[in-house]
Amino acid sequence: MHGYLRMRVAQFLSVLRPWKHTVYLSRHGESTYNVEKKLGGDPGLSSAGNEYARRLGEYSASAIQCNPHTGKKVAARLWTSSLQRTELTAAQIPHPEHEASELETRTEVMEDLDVWKQMRPRVYRNLDEIYAGTYDGLTEKQIAAVDARFGADRKVDKLATRYPHGESYLDIMTRLEPIILELHSYQEPLLIVSHQATLRVLRAYLLRDRNLTREKCPSVDIPQHTVMQITWDAWNFEVERSPLEAQMKDKKAWPPLEGERWLPKDAEALRGAPQPVPGREEWFWLGPDPKRSDGQQNL
Repeated sequence: MHGYLRMRVAQFLSVLRPWKHTVYLSRHGESTYNVEKKLGGDPGLSSAGNEYARRLGEYSASAIQCNPHTGKKVAARLWTSSLQRTELTAAQIPHPEHEASELETRTEVMEDLDVWKQMRPRVYRNLDEIYAGTYDGLTEKQIAAVDARFGADRKVDKLATRYPHGESYLDIMTRLEPIILELHSYQEPLLIVSHQATLRVLRAYLLRDRNLTREKCPSVDIPQHTVMQITWDAWNFEVERSPLEAQMKDKKAWPPLEGERWLPKDAEALRGAPQPVPGREEWFWLGPDPKRSDGQQNL
């Protein structure tokens, strides 16, 4: 076999597996830059972001590391970006060790393992937020004051327009390719804690929705303090999008009220219920309600 494209196709086919895949996508908790409506940087979390980190730890223990339908432990994985706001968001996720016999299924990668450490953190720079280059750390208003034409160019072609000395969405797609190849090869559920621009691309790819083209994905909102669960297998690979997406686009209805958020008791209520069929996306809002405008809409 010769040629770059043919070799890339062969590499992609080599990692495909027919088993069920489950990927959880979560944007980091609200950061101090979100509050100040600044782009990029490497800020810490706000008080609301720290509260989301605590709730994400509860969710991970009850709904990812454990199958709520059977009550049995499940081997799971965790990836974050290299920026501190994602690492802090994932900091309260528990990492217990389990004997292989305690787990619901013994996955292919565990053939030579007797002990599995849950969600051992793995850090990938590929999952970092889009780099705003010269405009890193500025607000949209500050960018417009410096270069009014930049915003106009992005409205015409947001996919390919690159921040000065920074990145475009096409650059993100290029650096996410190894990540996508790797996640296809795993059988264990995977939680990815990343950023809006990166998750826009990942979610669009995993949904396989022909109406959500790569030109459209840079404009899709990824809400904070929400976990998106996407499942598929070889027979159910066309994923049905979450009905909550319509609510997310309705600024008056999203996020839900505090009483509508996911709680550990919601996982307990699923005990004994039939396993859902792969090929669907589910959203779980954990709260608390972040600020409605975090300055990232045009990122």
